[in-house]
Amino acid sequence: MPEDSSNRPPSKPKSGEFFFDDAGQAIPADALDQAIGEAAEEENAEGAVPDFDLLTLEVRSLEVEGLRVRLKRSENLHVVRKWYVGLLFGLTVLWLVVVIAFVGFAGFQYSGFTLSDKVIIAFITSTTVSVIGLFHFAAKWLFPPSKSDPEDK
Repeated sequence: MPEDSSNRPPSKPKSGEFFFDDAGQAIPADALDQAIGEAAEEENAEGAVPDFDLLTLEVRSLEVEGLRVRLKRSENLHVVRKWYVGLLFGLTVLWLVVVIAFVGFAGFQYSGFTLSDKVIIAFITSTTVSVIGLFHFAAKWLFPPSKSDPEDK
């Protein structure tokens, strides 16, 4: 498939090449290059900014604005994640305290509180699986794989 040359920047004229103006007269590449350089120097001396520089400046300012928006979004997401981590940690600690209390009450038969061995095993197992699962999903949400690293996907 042939390459699309419309997307490529023009190559710099080589010494010995000629370009033709609207009247069909040949202009040496060296003279054309020199004339362009002199015109650019005159514009810069007058304080004029070439359109190319204005366009580049506009593109850069849009890129910077986009980066600022992404940064603000990341900062807000970070605050929300910190808040949820605190809640998840509190929930997990409370959950484990309840499990330890139930097992302790059943083990020491506090105030006649008893549980069969099967119920204690099921209670401890289900709680352990739930806590591990909760932290697994929380960690995946807090630390998502980066989009630039294909090995994380």
